[in-house]
Amino acid sequence: MPGFYRRAGSIGLGVAACIMLSATVAGHADPIVPKEPEYDANVNEDGAAKACVLALLLQGAPTGEAVSSQLIVARIKRNDAFMGPRIVGFRIEAADKLAKGQASAARPIKISSAAFVSEAYTAVARPKIAPFEDGSVVISTLDFAEGGKLVDAVTKGKFQVTFMRRQPAVERTYNVTSAPPEAVLARFGECLAAFELPG
Repeated sequence: MPGFYRRAGSIGLGVAACIMLSATVAGHADPIVPKEPEYDANVNEDGAAKACVLALLLQGAPTGEAVSSQLIVARIKRNDAFMGPRIVGFRIEAADKLAKGQASAARPIKISSAAFVSEAYTAVARPKIAPFEDGSVVISTLDFAEGGKLVDAVTKGKFQVTFMRRQPAVERTYNVTSAPPEAVLARFGECLAAFELPG
């Protein structure tokens, strides 16, 4: 599923403008303990914004589906200087692994709702008008303290990702217990540190 994996490292800066919050209660499901998560860190930047992305790929469901998630920390730019608060978001995208002999591309899963759950931070997202074209949803916050809790949970590898598939209408919960490798955390931290510097 190369195309599906590759999107984890190429999140558009427009995501920062599209992320949303919803305060509903998440359902419960027997959690799936995925195989060792695959983490990566990258930077997306242009004249309008900069986004630090910590991506992870979760696999291990009996159905063979995969979940691609991204922790996104972004700031708007004007005249090459950062302005406004940090936008912290968590994007959840899922796809079914096609059977052997079928096309190599994964089949995106439409998600009706999703939740990020950790000891210190929990949030649920439901598309207000429509989900992203790929069926994913994004949880976000402009609150500095809340955003810090979200970043802390992901960088420590201690959280759950829950989502509701549209077809079939099945709830999935992935239990993440492994932190990103030090080299990945270092790249992500270097990107975040740039937000502290003038300009």
